Amino acid sequence: MAIFACLLLCGLPNSGLSQDDSVWWKSLFRLKNTQCDSSAASTLKAAKPLDHPSAEQMESWGLSEEMQTAFEEPNMAGDGTKIKRKEGHFSLTWDPRMAQLDSAWKENEHPIMGYRVQLFSGSLQQAREFRSLARKKTELPLYLSSMPPNYRITLGDFRSKWKAENEKQKWLDTFPLSLVIPMEIELPVLSVSQ
Repeated sequence: MAIFACLLLCGLPNSGLSQDDSVWWKSLFRLKNTQCDSSAASTLKAAKPLDHPSAEQMESWGLSEEMQTAFEEPNMAGDGTKIKRKEGHFSLTWDPRMAQLDSAWKENEHPIMGYRVQLFSGSLQQAREFRSLARKKTELPLYLSSMPPNYRITLGDFRSKWKAENEKQKWLDTFPLSLVIPMEIELPVLSVSQ
């Protein structure tokens, strides 16, 4: 008798909670009078292309006559003759101010990111002393820049970190706290050979 009571208590409530096809909430996700298989989707008619609006519709939109003729036939000239175009032909229409923006971009110099070796960072007087010491040992460009509240001495204009690390190794005996830092660099001077 206890087994029957246990089965009755465990089995019957779960059968009421099970999800079968007759559950009320499944109908929320189906449209009425439609099937749920892909054959129903294939029977839908393809959308027909939009018709060109009539002259009355375009007048109600407030379009000018030029706009109406362009809307009706885009390959027609203003006098009504058809424009013959080669394949791949296009006409470029742009604002002349774009040329000014382009030339302004070309006139201004844009920095290039690269690497320099920072040899020293400290007070201005010490930075000048270390710069004079470093000038005696190299032909590479040295830069004294402000990094408030200190000043720093940086060496070279390296495009790759690898070259900057190789140069740093040469300076570790004189400047043991030197390190490679990414920063804006100057372009090398181009020499024209004739």
